[in-house]
This record gives sequence, C-alpha cells and structure tokens, in this order.
Amino acid sequence: MADVQSSLDELVDLVEDAKQSFLSSSMCKIDRRELLGALEFLRELLPAELVEARGLLAERQHLLESGQAQAAEVVARARAEADHIRTQATEEARRTAEQGRREADRVLAAAQDERELLVRAEYVLIEADRRAERVLEGVREESRRTRAEIEDWADGRLAQFEMALNRTLDQVRRGRERLRGPSEVVLDDPAPYGVT
Repeated sequence: MADVQSSLDELVDLVEDAKQSFLSSSMCKIDRRELLGALEFLRELLPAELVEARGLLAERQHLLESGQAQAAEVVARARAEADHIRTQATEEARRTAEQGRREADRVLAAAQDERELLVRAEYVLIEADRRAERVLEGVREESRRTRAEIEDWADGRLAQFEMALNRTLDQVRRGRERLRGPSEVVLDDPAPYGVT
C-alpha cells in the first residue's frame, strides 16, 4: 500500500537519478510526464492521510475524555462513600456518648438513692461514692474504647477507598500514556529536492 512517505522517496529518487545538465551542476533533466504523474499521485494520497490522522486524533480525544469522565465518577463515588462513612461514624459516636451519659446518669441516680438510704452511715456513703466513680470511669473508658474502634474502622474504610482510587487513577494514567505513544501521527518535513 502506497503512502505519502514512499511517494516522496520516489520523487527524491527521480531527482537524484536525473541526468545532470550541461549548463549547470545544480540543474538536471527530468521527464516532465513522470514528475507530474508522481506529484499528482502524491496530491491524491495527502487527503486520505490527513483524514486518517484526523480520525486518530478524534479517537484519542474521545478516549481521553472517557477516561477523565470515569476518573471523575470514581472520585465522586469515593467522596460520597467517605461522607457516608463519616456520617455513620459521627452518628455512632453520638449514640455511644448518649448511651454513656444515660448510663452515667443511671449510675449516679442509683448512687444518690443509695446514699440517701444510708445517709447516717458515713462509711456506707463513702463506699457508694467510690463505687459510683469506678462505674463512671468504666463507662468513660468504654466510651473511649468504642470511639477509638469506630475511628479505626472509618480510617480502614477510607484507606480501602484511597487504594481503589489510586488503582483507578493509575489505570487512567497508563491509558493516557498508551494514547500518547505510537498512535500519534507525525508528518515529518521532507528534505528539499536534491538533498539526501
């Protein structure tokens, strides 16, 4: 299949193989019909080459836009999931804190009731206060532990989404690099006639 480059090579060969003129070393004799035929053939080839190049550029642009749209969709999904996880973690922390407050209120109420019953016995009163403080500390510790577990869980989920997003972005980059590779059409400037 003939292409523009091989046609240009034939024209260069035609000029190089031409007989030198007697009048000047830079002039030569070339068969006019042969030269015009080669130039006409080249003229017919150029539009097809340009159409093919435009098609390749349009396909490259389409693939690039498609990759960017997919990347934007993945980022949007990851953000939505991260917001959802953050909302869940916040709600869970709020519920845990509320349960801790209710438990603390219940323990305090129980301690106060017991204290009122044993108000005359100083030893019993002191023991009840100590017991209430231990329970409160246990509730606080449980609340801290639960919150830490929730934060660890949320961090793990976010790390998973970050890895998935990085893999997707790597795939998009590789796709873009493939598109920039051999599919780009480069039309070299031909050498002037008579120059090898």
